[in-house]
Amino acid sequence: MNIGWKLMSAGISAAAGAAANAIASQVWEKGLHKQTPKDDDDMLDLPLKEVVLFTLVTTLVHTTITTFVKRKAANWYGAKA
Repeated sequence: MNIGWKLMSAGISAAAGAAANAIASQVWEKGLHKQTPKDDDDMLDLPLKEVVLFTLVTTLVHTTITTFVKRKAANWYGAKA
């Protein structure tokens, strides 16, 4: 078990989550011209179609960022070991 890689991977996932949330909010506000849902009450007021769309955009961005950055980090980490 490589604790260094596990810590790096956790940090990458956390940073990707924050970036995904920011990007999804920008897409939501600029693309749909609507206020970003901030909490569960806001989500409950939205139509199901919009909730699913917001979730898909956030997930797509998070997965893309995580995969890209982890691949770059793996190349860097492997070269340093």
